[in-house]
Order: sequence, then structure tokens, then C-alpha cells
Amino acid sequence: MKIRHIYMVFLMVALLTAGCEKTIKFRGEIMNPMLVVSSFVTPDSAIKAVLTESRFFLDEGSGGYGGYEYNKVTNADFSLYVNNTFKEKLTHTGAGIYRAAYRPKPGEEIRIEAVASGFESVKATTVIPPQPVILSVDTSSVTEKQYYIGYTGEYNGSNRQDTLSEYTYKNIRFRVKLRDDGNKKNYYRLVVRKRTYYENEVNESYLFDFEDIVFGNQQTNDIGSLFEFSDNNYFFDTFTDDLFNGKEYDLKFSNSIRISQKDYKGYDSQFRKEMRSTYYIYLQEISHDYYMYARSSAAAGNQSGNPFTEPVQIYTNIANGIGIFGSYASSAPAVIDYRNE
Repeated sequence: MKIRHIYMVFLMVALLTAGCEKTIKFRGEIMNPMLVVSSFVTPDSAIKAVLTESRFFLDEGSGGYGGYEYNKVTNADFSLYVNNTFKEKLTHTGAGIYRAAYRPKPGEEIRIEAVASGFESVKATTVIPPQPVILSVDTSSVTEKQYYIGYTGEYNGSNRQDTLSEYTYKNIRFRVKLRDDGNKKNYYRLVVRKRTYYENEVNESYLFDFEDIVFGNQQTNDIGSLFEFSDNNYFFDTFTDDLFNGKEYDLKFSNSIRISQKDYKGYDSQFRKEMRSTYYIYLQEISHDYYMYARSSAAAGNQSGNPFTEPVQIYTNIANGIGIFGSYASSAPAVIDYRNE
């Protein structure tokens, strides 16, 4: 018991001191700016890359939301190589965006090299993955009810908690069957786009909170989750074939549609019924570098604001620079349509 008391006192002190601010002078070495490359290439689409200049992390931002505005590099000599053979020069089309006419094919090794005045030259390589195939998609659904509990009355001491609404949901469970190539380690990304039709409006969104074990979202009850600095998962949509190498696998996820709502005691929530919901499901095979970049970026974002964790370094495969040069190939979409009229 004494150990538990000491542990809790330590946590209390840590929480109290976490809110204090102290100005510490930076005594490290200020690095020269580097080229930052951002490019994801896919079969049958012209290659595009964005080239910017890195910023020192203590520089004050001036770019609006997020506070950062990166200088565009517009004078680079940008070359494209396919299977170690020079193919063409990329053309700057404005705002640091460089484009090529070439459309890569699965299995090809693509290399880019960029040279710009005042920077070290950079280069990166990726191999275009094969196109994956969705074998089938099965769905099942169950109807569930949830209740909204809120406060009624005026904010003068007379308000009280009560049940204000009863929601009826259709929880749709998806099983996406895929077949993995057992001759190599494969990296995947699940992309699910949802188009929702209301009576007078259509909205589009993407699903991202996938519960299947392959996404690695099952997080232990660590100190971060104990104090609600982190969510229950990292919102990963990428995964590997570690659990099903060379086999078929049913990838599972779910989504809920609100089909009706009953309001009590005059509560008006302006409920909009989803008249129809269409899901477009894509399975992408992605390069190893793409996978590492996506996972490290998501983990870094998840740890933001948590004083009990070390910062996560975002993965890069740009030699002499930073950023990402990745590749992917996408399946044809599987379309699932639900009508709620």
C-alpha cells in the first residue's frame, strides 16, 4: 500500500508541474534548411511531387492554422528514373509542385533525384506494388438503441439531468476477404469512403476507426490512457500480413447509421435521417516506406500534448533530405449500398 501511495503522489506532482512554463534557451546546433519531398505514386497516374524547404522547429509560424508556412522550392532540377534508366525531367507547374508525364507500372522501380541551389541534392526510390484484389464483401447488421442524457430547465439551480432522446441505430458489420501473397512481406491500407444521402443534402466522409486486430489498435491501459491524454487507439488504417501471411483473411470493421430518433420533453435536436448510405471500399497494397511513414505520422499525432511520452520521430526515406516517396496500388472499389426509406 505504501508503494501505491508514493506512486500516486508522484503522478499528482507530475500533473501539477506539467502545467508550469519555463523558458529554456536552445543550446543545440541550428541545422541548415533541407529539401522536403512529398510524393506518392500509383500505377496509371502521372507522377507528381511537392518540394518545399524545411523549417527550424523553434521558428515562429505565420501560416494560419497550425502556425506553419513552408517555403516552396521552385527552381529545382528534378529527374525521374525507371528501373535505373533516365526517363524524363519533372516540370514545375507552380507552388513547388513538379509533374512528369510518365505513368508507372506494377513492379517498376521508380527513382527521383532533385538538385536545387543552396541545398544538398536529394534522392529516393520506391517499387510499385501489384494491384490487390477484394475477393468478397459480406455484411450483417443489428439494430441498437442509445439514449442521450442531458440537462433540462434553466441554468439557475433548477436544472436537472434527464433522458432527452432515444436513438435507433443500424450497426453494419463488414467482412472484407483478401488473399495475401506468401512469397513476400506485404503492407496494406484500407480506405472506406462513405456517401450519406439526407433528404436535401449529400455528404461524403471517410471511415478510419477500424477495430480489426491487424490494425494493432488494442492499446494497454498505460499512464496516457489513465489520464485521458490518448484515445483507445491510434486510428491506424494500415496493416501488414503478419497474422495471415500467404492466406485468405476476413478484414472486419463496422459503422453505424442513425435510422430514427425520438425526442422527449420538448427537446428538439434537429435530427436528420440518413435516407441512404453507400460505402466504397478500397484495399491498397502500399510500399514499406509508405507504411512506416503513415504509422509514425499517426503515432506522432496521437502523442501530441501527452507530457508522459517521448516525441515520435516521423519516418523518412529521402536521402540528404526529409519527407516521403512512397507508392501504392489500389483495388477496384467494392460498393455496398444501404437504403433506409
